[in-house]
Amino acid sequence: MIRRPEPADWQADTMAILRAMNTSGCRFAHRLLPVSVAITAFMLMSACSQQAPTPPAAPSASAQAAANDAAAAKELKLYQDMLAQKAESLAAPVGKDILQKYPGTPAAAEVQKTLAQVEATAKSGPLIIDEFDATIVVPPDAKVWRDRTGNIVMELGGGA
Repeated sequence: MIRRPEPADWQADTMAILRAMNTSGCRFAHRLLPVSVAITAFMLMSACSQQAPTPPAAPSASAQAAANDAAAAKELKLYQDMLAQKAESLAAPVGKDILQKYPGTPAAAEVQKTLAQVEATAKSGPLIIDEFDATIVVPPDAKVWRDRTGNIVMELGGGA
């Protein structure tokens, strides 16, 4: 059976070890304490006195505008590729993002010309929307879209 030592036993063992140490060892241990305190103080002072690195210079307005135009052109290419592949339902959200993120850019002007037609084509019936928990049949005269919270909204046209 393994016996766990009591705290009093630990104290007695510690005292026995200290008594067994010769006096020169004790003197040496007492000399280490001020050195360790000095090293700790030096490390704290050096860590606290370090200056934060200087922030990078802000890009100029023309460089920022050029980067913005390049990102918009990249997304415009994606939008045009989707239209070329007849994937209007995927192109419409990309076009909306371009208009929202990059207003006033040449890419936004290009998207603005075709987005209304793409949205009408992408969301007019007849179509079937197959979700994981429901299937929605959209009749030929209806339009479907998602609202801000992601709900599917259907507007029936004609005699509804």
